[in-house]
Amino acid sequence: TDYLLFDTFNPPFDNLDVRKAFAHAVDREAIVTNVYGEVKAMPAYAMLMPGFPSSSTKGELNEYQAYDCDLAKEHLATAGYPDGEGFPKLEMWLRDEAPALQAVFQAVAASISQCLNVEIEVSNKDRKVYTDAMNAKPTGLQFGAVSYGMDYLDPTNMLGIWVFGGRHSWKNDEFDQLINEATPLVGDPEKRDQLFRDAERILVDDVGGIFIDHRWQGTLFQPWVQGDCIREADAIGIMGEHWGNDSCVSNKYIEKH
Repeated sequence: TDYLLFDTFNPPFDNLDVRKAFAHAVDREAIVTNVYGEVKAMPAYAMLMPGFPSSSTKGELNEYQAYDCDLAKEHLATAGYPDGEGFPKLEMWLRDEAPALQAVFQAVAASISQCLNVEIEVSNKDRKVYTDAMNAKPTGLQFGAVSYGMDYLDPTNMLGIWVFGGRHSWKNDEFDQLINEATPLVGDPEKRDQLFRDAERILVDDVGGIFIDHRWQGTLFQPWVQGDCIREADAIGIMGEHWGNDSCVSNKYIEKH
């Protein structure tokens, strides 16, 4: 998941209306179609990609950060910056990104700038400089873009990084409580699932981050590579190792061909 993050403890992003304005000013559909390409990514409106455990699969969270330039302008005006008047110039930091991802975030910055009439300079920083600033307490990163992918197949891996004290300068006590309750919970999978869903709704509504896209990470297999974990094509035509079978190398075999 590629997303924007910011220092929510200091101006201008300590103002929720500013964060909502920026969230609604990103035309994700156009960026994915025209910059990434639909075969490489899909628009993101939350941290968890559809299909990941506890994710929003039917667009239940889309409204919180969906592109709506008129609504974005209303939020910015409510924050005290009508038509961008008086809004400070911003520098969006990138973490030593390759040209392809630089182009994506340049498009994100352009979408926000054109909608809200604000000035954003995109700056591709050395990886260590960026990471040190992001992890500093208090943060040295006012506004930036970054990516995060799963290490293991559980919502806590993707949502747990938003608990206060980690890499993000955002704090929501209710979110923290839900994640801390859900993470160790065993014996009640339905309750655990709902806790994570409730937590992610808070994350997108309070705009802890602005979610841009989920990148596809596909693996191509020859048709003669077989095994129990190679599934039939699903409803959208994707076959192979799907969520839940990500560690099944041991039972693959090569069919005679």
